[in-house]
Amino acid sequence: MYGILLSIFYAIVKTTFKTVGQWVATKTFFTTLLLVAFPIVMNNFLGKFIEKIMNKVSDSLSGSTGTIESIAYNFTGLSAYFINHLFIDDALSIIFSAIATRFILSLIPFSRV
Repeated sequence: MYGILLSIFYAIVKTTFKTVGQWVATKTFFTTLLLVAFPIVMNNFLGKFIEKIMNKVSDSLSGSTGTIESIAYNFTGLSAYFINHLFIDDALSIIFSAIATRFILSLIPFSRV
């Protein structure tokens, strides 16, 4: 009688310890994977991705006049001379900023603009 109960208890304990051992091993593996390996892989991937983007930007800037302003407008000849020396581009920037500010302020219900 005690032999049968002892063998049933032994089977239950063995199965429980095996299941708990597998669960702990799986949890340890995935925790290590997510806390150690995954951030390293993502850091390398995102670093290469950002490096490629920065290389493309620097290539496009070095291919033209070398400034960021060359992307916004590209004037040549006599028009470029007058635009740069009469500061027409700065004046247009201020005017467009004022128009955008007035439009934004008109969206506020209690503002009287």
